[in-house]
Amino acid sequence: MAIPATVLAELSRLRRDIARIEGRLVDEDRLPEEVLGQLEAEGMATASKTWGRFLGRLTLGFTSLDGVLGGGLPLAALTEIRAGQSRDGGAASGFALAIATLLTETRSHSSIVWIGETNSRRETGALYAPGLAALGLDPAGIVEVAVHTEKEALWAFEAALSCRGLGVAICELRQASLDLSATRRCALRARESGVTGLLLRLGNEWAEPSAADIRFGVAPAPAGAIGGFAKGVGRMAWRLTLEKNRLGPTGAFTVEWNAHERRFVERGKGAAAADPQPLSAASVDRPSDSAQAARRVAAEQQLRHAS
Repeated sequence: MAIPATVLAELSRLRRDIARIEGRLVDEDRLPEEVLGQLEAEGMATASKTWGRFLGRLTLGFTSLDGVLGGGLPLAALTEIRAGQSRDGGAASGFALAIATLLTETRSHSSIVWIGETNSRRETGALYAPGLAALGLDPAGIVEVAVHTEKEALWAFEAALSCRGLGVAICELRQASLDLSATRRCALRARESGVTGLLLRLGNEWAEPSAADIRFGVAPAPAGAIGGFAKGVGRMAWRLTLEKNRLGPTGAFTVEWNAHERRFVERGKGAAAADPQPLSAASVDRPSDSAQAARRVAAEQQLRHAS
């Protein structure tokens, strides 16, 4: 009698976890290619729900993005999170920490290393323990590394990704122009050790080539309402643009973070879109429309020529 593919995948996962605890990861501990093909051919509902776990993926919790990513965010890999504006650095950091929170909840390795460059720390500040606790993270489980230069940050990041007992390594860089070889080394270290690497790029208006499997463009979104308190401070939310995906599909998503339940919530599914603060009033001396503004400028120019 043939052994079901899901059973073989579970055995492979257990062997892989034991190998990581013992500090090794050999070929026989990896998921065989024939098992992957059998899982794909079966197409069962139960297999599709757990496939991400067998393939080493973190299920984010909402089907639209998980489906595009092939079951979830790839583990033991490098993921890039890009904020086009420096002012969006807080949003990008929050999204990275939310991923780290979800990862530590579902994986045995709960330790986190956060590497911050001087320029990025000046722009977005350092980690704040009460804020981390409100997000759902234990501040005692985070090792913060402060460095002065981009070179030092990448060295520390690569060293952290080589530590097999680590859960997540996060490197925060501001307006750094990286060559492809630097990100390739980090991606290789992550695959060898099983550590998930998150590379934060702050203030990079244009995406650059990198060896990351996934790249998200992140911008803040209006906070979602909690219950019936639409005017209160709601859940943090992001507008995510999946800019790079090795599996092919991309797209845009708006998600919130439920810190109480430690999970992502897709906007529009159990989460109401609401801006907790009213918009500011229009300026008193501002023209009502662009046509009026154009007429005003033309009249001023005529007066100058006449004088």
